Amino acid sequence: MNLFCRSAALLILPLVSSCSLSPGDKHSHFHEQAATDVVVRFSTWDTITISKPDTRGKDGFLPLYRLAEAKQILARPEIPRHLAAVIYGYHHSLQQEADLQKQWTALFASLGFQRVVFLHVGFEDQVNGLPVVKDIQLGLEAQRGG
Repeated sequence: MNLFCRSAALLILPLVSSCSLSPGDKHSHFHEQAATDVVVRFSTWDTITISKPDTRGKDGFLPLYRLAEAKQILARPEIPRHLAAVIYGYHHSLQQEADLQKQWTALFASLGFQRVVFLHVGFEDQVNGLPVVKDIQLGLEAQRGG
């Protein structure tokens, strides 16, 4: 009986330990929502929402922006320029992801932001806990920091 219990334990141990790991989870998770100055949700260049700063209309809904309109809002002088988050879905190809990251990085750099983080979308409107795709330092601090 003792041998049977040990054998069963040896068979169950790898199964239990493998369940605690997330093999598909290659990214770290974002935990700086409170420090984020701008939160942009990107679907296409004609379907952009900005949830921080809050751009809701009187009806309580977030408007959809095209890139030029979004840039006007993000350029407002009262918006702090420390950290921006761009959230997008999993439906983009690797080349599309690289292109959108390049364009958003250039936009935020031109507006004087210090850092931009790219996140994959989640099931709710949260920002904390989303997978970090890329974290880019911008501006003078990145140059001085080497």
